[in-house]
Amino acid sequence: MHLYLLLSKFVFVYSQWYVGEEKQQTLTSIVTEDASKPVPAQSPIQCVLKCRRKQKKSFFVKAKNECFCVEEENRGFGTDQESSIEGMLYKEHMECFATSCKELKKICPDCESRIYTLDFDEPTKVFCDMETDGGGWLAIGKIIFDDVSLQSYLGNEVINKPGKISQLQNVQSGQFLLETTALSTLQQYIGFTEFRIKCFKPGHGRTLSVVLSGIQIMSYLLDPLNTVYTGHCGASRFLPDDSSVIGATNCQHTKTGYVGHTEIYSLPFYIAYHDVWLYHFRCDDYSGTLGTWEFYLR
Repeated sequence: MHLYLLLSKFVFVYSQWYVGEEKQQTLTSIVTEDASKPVPAQSPIQCVLKCRRKQKKSFFVKAKNECFCVEEENRGFGTDQESSIEGMLYKEHMECFATSCKELKKICPDCESRIYTLDFDEPTKVFCDMETDGGGWLAIGKIIFDDVSLQSYLGNEVINKPGKISQLQNVQSGQFLLETTALSTLQQYIGFTEFRIKCFKPGHGRTLSVVLSGIQIMSYLLDPLNTVYTGHCGASRFLPDDSSVIGATNCQHTKTGYVGHTEIYSLPFYIAYHDVWLYHFRCDDYSGTLGTWEFYLR
């Protein structure tokens, strides 16, 4: 039996990447218990699905629309003839080869929202929102304040101690924020141009759901300490689920940033008496009460 590598390609099946290596396989008429027998398959994806149920690798022969399910690459292929055959051997691959959630959305339009591994300087697990506003959003922060007893902990141990890029997968815990100082590095990785904020409070029942973009917003994200931006006409876009007071206000009155604030989670978007200020647990209001806050880049 002889196998040799010619090239590789990838298919995406049910939220999992599979790497395919083109190989030539020697067939044998000597059938053993370990020998794989061909089953019909119309595509690599169909072959992967058939073999996945058996928890085996898949070898797809396009010329014959045949699929062999194998446990190991060097196991025999049982047929009624002695010959060789060319096909693609697909194996589950744990890493994604996209460098951003946006790029991943282009590669796989039907991908679901979940944790993916992106190719930064090293493989990094992140949460990608693949549904909202066309998908492709990288989650950089999420705070769930659903118990008053958590207020001190969230404020002192989470909001005041944001995490690193390597910890982005923790965002789904509802107790994670990416440190603002990491945004310049993240900009090099994914080249983001949009910043999305979503928050909701059951107390007043309103949702703030807005996408911010433009040169001033990008400047704010990279240097919030010295950036104050007034008037978001053309730079703010409210999504269909928005029901905020801010969203119903003339865009000339909206602001981003506040002199002396060093974190993007403190007044990233506000009007008088209605703001987003995470440390004070504000969302489209001026009081600290229970709620949920989410932050994304694309």
